[in-house]
Amino acid sequence: MEVSEESEKEEISVEDEAVDKNTFKNCSKIAFYRRQKQQLSKKSTYQALLDSVTMGKDSTRFQITNEATKVPLLAEVFGIEGNIFRLKINEETPLKPRYEVPDVITSKPSTVRLISCSGDTSSLILADEKGDLKCHITANPFKVDLVSKEEVVMSINALGQLYFEHLQIPPKQRYFCTLLGT
Repeated sequence: MEVSEESEKEEISVEDEAVDKNTFKNCSKIAFYRRQKQQLSKKSTYQALLDSVTMGKDSTRFQITNEATKVPLLAEVFGIEGNIFRLKINEETPLKPRYEVPDVITSKPSTVRLISCSGDTSSLILADEKGDLKCHITANPFKVDLVSKEEVVMSINALGQLYFEHLQIPPKQRYFCTLLGT
């Protein structure tokens, strides 16, 4: 009787038997994850306040508010050489400076002054001097579209699922602050 090569092959198991799963948290036990999942079921309530636009040498700034939390956010749009736009969102007055990864941008990029092509209280269009790439900002709901030759090449918050988690005092510290009256 001949034994085929296939039957001689040993079945290989790729199970994770060597790892004790009890030493790790699963997603449902991580508060940040739970808040993110909870937010996905809701529509975005962010609104850009385009009457707060200030145009500087390096960036254009404006406020964003969330209807639910009322925490004012500061959005900055930078024009960078080579038809690049950078959008940066942070709290207007954060509790502490946010950590920024130092190796993301290895050297300070050379910025290009942005000009306002048109705009009103519901939208704003920014472009560099060449006008090849434009940044369309919609106020309500907050949305940013990058447009090249009248075609949207990238959209931010198009589905209305932006969720910015603002810095908060941890619950234990909040409890002690209320006890101390501070």
